[in-house]
Amino acid sequence: MQPAPVDLLGPGQSDFPFAKPLFQRALQQSSEWSVFDFRRMREYADRNHDMDPRLVKMIYGFDFAVVIPAGTASSELK
Repeated sequence: MQPAPVDLLGPGQSDFPFAKPLFQRALQQSSEWSVFDFRRMREYADRNHDMDPRLVKMIYGFDFAVVIPAGTASSELK
């Protein structure tokens, strides 16, 4: 377990600034969990040359992403 700062929408510090479009979309839809199917986004990522290369790498590196808007702290399992 290694905590990573995530600023979902604001200008604050985040290890994932390239993923803010996903966070914005998820939080616009509802306050519930959101699942993104990256397999369906790959064709768009190929055509969109303005997309952040780190986001493209994530789209091709994973099949799905789950955004949980209000998570709770976890602890390391031993």
